[in-house]
Amino acid sequence: MEGLAQATGAVTLGGEHDPMLMPGYGTIGKPFSVFTNAYEIRTPKLVAYHYDVKIKPDKSVTTPRLNREIWHYLDQTLNAFNGIAVAFDGRSMAYSPKKLPTDEGQWNITLPNEDGGTGAAGRRTFTVSIHYIRPIDIARWVCRLRPGRVFLNLDIAAQPMVQSGNLPRVVLNFLRGTNRNLTEQHLDAKSIPSSEYIRLGRFLKGLKVKLTVKDADGHEPTRKIRGIEAHSAIDPAHAFHIEGKAHTIASYFEEFYSVKLRNPNFPVVSVSKVARWPLELCIVEAGQKWTKKLDPEQTVESIRLTTVAPRERLANLSEGLKRIQPSDVALGQWGISIDQKPLEVKARLLTPPTVNLKGGRSLIVLRHRLGFPASQLDSPQYFQIDVALTCIVGLVAACQQMGITYIDPRPPIHYAPRGADTAAFMREKGMEMTQDQGGPPQLIVCFLPRKPCSEYAEIKKFGDQRVGCATQCLYETKAKRGSPGYWQNVALKISIKLHNGINWILRPQTSDPSLRTRRCRTQLLRLSPPSSEAWISTVQPSRLEVIARLEEMVLKLLRQFLKRNGFFFRDGISEGQFPQVIAMEVEAVRNAAQRFGAEHNQHDYDPKLTFLTCAKRHPYSLFPSQAAYGDSKTRNCKSGSVLDADVVSPFAFDWYSMAHSPLLGTGRNCHLTVRSGP
Repeated sequence: MEGLAQATGAVTLGGEHDPMLMPGYGTIGKPFSVFTNAYEIRTPKLVAYHYDVKIKPDKSVTTPRLNREIWHYLDQTLNAFNGIAVAFDGRSMAYSPKKLPTDEGQWNITLPNEDGGTGAAGRRTFTVSIHYIRPIDIARWVCRLRPGRVFLNLDIAAQPMVQSGNLPRVVLNFLRGTNRNLTEQHLDAKSIPSSEYIRLGRFLKGLKVKLTVKDADGHEPTRKIRGIEAHSAIDPAHAFHIEGKAHTIASYFEEFYSVKLRNPNFPVVSVSKVARWPLELCIVEAGQKWTKKLDPEQTVESIRLTTVAPRERLANLSEGLKRIQPSDVALGQWGISIDQKPLEVKARLLTPPTVNLKGGRSLIVLRHRLGFPASQLDSPQYFQIDVALTCIVGLVAACQQMGITYIDPRPPIHYAPRGADTAAFMREKGMEMTQDQGGPPQLIVCFLPRKPCSEYAEIKKFGDQRVGCATQCLYETKAKRGSPGYWQNVALKISIKLHNGINWILRPQTSDPSLRTRRCRTQLLRLSPPSSEAWISTVQPSRLEVIARLEEMVLKLLRQFLKRNGFFFRDGISEGQFPQVIAMEVEAVRNAAQRFGAEHNQHDYDPKLTFLTCAKRHPYSLFPSQAAYGDSKTRNCKSGSVLDADVVSPFAFDWYSMAHSPLLGTGRNCHLTVRSGP
């Protein structure tokens, strides 16, 4: 306990690079209530007992998953703790709400075979030993880590799973990824190309399958697939002998198990050094994780399946809490209770600021725009001309709201011939427009038939690298059902690409005229080659996510925009690197200001800098408590919602902000933390 107290007591606040303390709660905006994915916990007031755990296997390393399996066997099967709810972290520490009868203990454990076999060779043997360390006052420990209320944060995670069921059907669906016209007739061992056998072997290796034939003990054995063999169950070249009689795999199952194969020409899978099972007699067990990379189509499908509306997501969370929380007996031993209702907190809805568009209502005037569905289409039958015109009208209307206008709001639409060179086609149409309009296009809008689309990379390479023209790709399925909100999001993207995105400013009446402020948002990306002309860099020492040449970048911006104050929004760094990164980058910004002041003989030039970190990978989601508080269509919190109480950090100046209007699913808000202030 003393070591823990020293560790927590060593945390200091108010250091040079520690987060700023919150000066107070915000009051501006219309208050309303929201639910969060947090559930309040009544913390125990007992003394827990800490034990050191050592697991010595026949192998050198055990994973946390295996450690928990061993611990569950020790606790449930062997009843080693006599019903005491001992908590185990999966590695080396265990905590008990009561003192165990003995300070030390050791058990020898033999787990069943991982692949379901019954042979002695596959059994796993471990030695588990525990040793008492010290008592821990839970109430004092919780108070030090988080003063005030304690919450359980809960969210939904998605995991791709391998298709379960009949193995031939699973194999066929896998092969249909490259050819959708395949049928079961194409599963003939001689019909499958060698390249597909290689892909199948990688896909099937490690999958657990159950043989639908009972063994001598009356069980249907389960094994892990080692690989797939490029021969059928009736191939005489792979026959074997039993008691002097030759058998193929098909004849073996027919004679010894009275099972006649319906498709003996299917390939077989190997499950051990000598055992081969026919494909049609195997069932893929459910619940097996797919840990490899998904292809683009699978990624799109997974996003569609995991898109859940806020109300449904909140209901799923509450239902999930009931399923995963420990039993009432275990919670009672620890003196813990978990509120079954999500936490309801007060948020505020800020009034959106009024902006002036540069030059009245317009900043950027585009000469023309080219739009075409995709380079493989040779006629408008897949994307009719009237549908394309409707999409253009919606996009033009949204762009006009952003201060972007067009000389011709109804440009002609060009369909690329099937198999045409995308870059050559775009160049040809661009030259035609240059001759007709007297200048090249400033924006090219392309409608693509599907996602992913091979032409996307060619379009971006042509526009960004070859001719320096902004491009915006849209997918037909989304564009056809595009709502005003969808077109507004597209217009925002276009606005950023044109004229650096600066086509509006805050109305002077809504801001302090004495504060001349420059807002900068940075994020470190790994691109090649690096550019010193942007707020993106690729070179950093070791694995420290620091933006290189930041001082020169800030100095260049100061020369363009002489400002007295600055807001620096930083993204793309992990929480563990905040102190080092912020220390180096804040110093770089201040050094740039000093150099700028020296250049202009303003040695007292010292702009006020507010350094904020932005993160969307955080645990909290916001759900309107009433339908009237949310968006009428998506039911998400409205854009401008701010939460700065209850679930925020007690040690930092932070808040959660819904700065945009989500279109699908549950919106993800942004977590902002002030790391350094003026």
